[in-house]
Amino acid sequence: MKRKVIIAIMFLSLPVAVITVAVIRGNAPYETARAGELFSEMTTEEPSSGLEALRKMGPAALPTLEEALKSPLSPTRVRATWALGRLGPVATNAIADIIRGLDDDDLGVRVFSMESLKLIGTTRLDLVPQLLARFDKLIECNYAAELVDKIEQERKALNLSPVYSDQYEYAMAFARAASPVIRARALSKLPQGDERSIAAFRLLLNDADAATRQQTAIFLKSQNIVLPDETNVMEVSP
Repeated sequence: MKRKVIIAIMFLSLPVAVITVAVIRGNAPYETARAGELFSEMTTEEPSSGLEALRKMGPAALPTLEEALKSPLSPTRVRATWALGRLGPVATNAIADIIRGLDDDDLGVRVFSMESLKLIGTTRLDLVPQLLARFDKLIECNYAAELVDKIEQERKALNLSPVYSDQYEYAMAFARAASPVIRARALSKLPQGDERSIAAFRLLLNDADAATRQQTAIFLKSQNIVLPDETNVMEVSP
């Protein structure tokens, strides 16, 4: 009797399963078409009704945006990269595709790739060297530094190894950056126990940017760091 009941339940459930699969399969083309329509209407400004609708679609919007990353048209790649970042962690599976945009010929794609990776979140250690290499580019260095800091934070939160093998050299990448805002960030990153940092602090204290000089003076005072005279400083190579 029990066996007959089980068979009956399975028989009755079969149509429901078939219908469910059919609905899911039927929705896939619809969702793709809908995502494509929303993407075509979307601009890289917030608020954007198209972006909000794509956010609501969640993972279903990813195939359309990932395909747009391959477009021969740079404005399309820019918008797709920008949108993926605004989806946040939902777009984690698109990280590999976004990383390829770091080497795009278009500046907009490159900077939005860095921004989007920051918004989505990643612990990719292999990205750090190529990001630090962009610090000599005035526009890109700001986005690169933001992403490096985010990777550093994510790795610390997960108790992973630090983003650097040499803390001093890592800090000096910031100290030599094209943007004064990024150079000032080196202050808190320089290892105070490393004698090479003395010359680095002196370098920042004499920076061409007035705000950086002021921030350095304030930092040194707050940390009770007294620099030696110029003769001693010159003995330590930066």
